[in-house]
Amino acid sequence: MKKLITMILLLAMTLSFSACGNDQGDVPYGMKLASDPETVDYLVYVPEDWAVTVKAGMTMAQVSLADATNMIVTNHSHTNVSEYRDSKNTLIAYLYGADAVKLPSSDVEVDPELYDKDGYRKYDDGLLQVTGSYLNRVYSLFDTETADDGSVKSTFQMIESPSFTTLKKRNGAVAAITFVYSGKLDGAEVQQKMVLAYEDAYFYNITFSTAPMIYDSHAATFSTILENFTFEG
Repeated sequence: MKKLITMILLLAMTLSFSACGNDQGDVPYGMKLASDPETVDYLVYVPEDWAVTVKAGMTMAQVSLADATNMIVTNHSHTNVSEYRDSKNTLIAYLYGADAVKLPSSDVEVDPELYDKDGYRKYDDGLLQVTGSYLNRVYSLFDTETADDGSVKSTFQMIESPSFTTLKKRNGAVAAITFVYSGKLDGAEVQQKMVLAYEDAYFYNITFSTAPMIYDSHAATFSTILENFTFEG
């Protein structure tokens, strides 16, 4: 239970800020507005039968008491990001650590195993170990298991490696990174889909959490929620 609480607190590192209006947008069929336009600058919709909890700078929704599948949206500010050349590199530096955005000098051939064709750092399992990075903080929360040979290994498993995506914004789009992972928290098996975005000096975290055995049955709903998530700025 302690690790589950810690995970929630990690996702809930928030700073509240002023609202950008009261428009609820075009509510998708079968869904309802979960976010409070008076306290956050995004619109997020969930199925009508989900239970919603709103706190300053945070939006939470859960399927039901019987099904703990849930979504949490948080935001927080971060310093020392102005040196990165664009929002994608800012996200990489936050997720993997600052060194992950450093390219070799111009006279050195870029390793295609480490960087994509656009010069952005690719994911590899070694990035889980970068102390202080957001990914490492998430990874460190998961239980460990002792193998037959006595070695200790984390239960964390990356299911879908981090990849770039976008979230909607009025009159535009916002770069984001999405990935899916699973593991044990205090002995409980969980599978989570996380989306990180950087917009107007704030990091936004959208996390869906459920039991691995029912993840697929909720995947379409998660996708629908993300497709309709909209920044109002």
